[in-house]
Amino acid sequence: MEDIIEAIHAFRETMESPEFKEAMKLRERAMAEEESARANARHKERIAIAEKRIKRGRPIEEIAEDTGLTLKEVEELRG
Repeated sequence: MEDIIEAIHAFRETMESPEFKEAMKLRERAMAEEESARANARHKERIAIAEKRIKRGRPIEEIAEDTGLTLKEVEELRG
């Protein structure tokens, strides 16, 4: 039982250390940057799809609905 208590104390000390806290901040920042990059890639993909549909003469309302872009975004792509 004493070993378990020692392990719990060591774990708490580790979690409260400045090094651990800094590592967690860096990890959280990296995860946020990765999610931002994925969201940006998804948006670029939707734009590419919209551009193809514009070239095919599809109605802007349909393109907006299918891609999730706003009507304004589709109209700007259409020029």
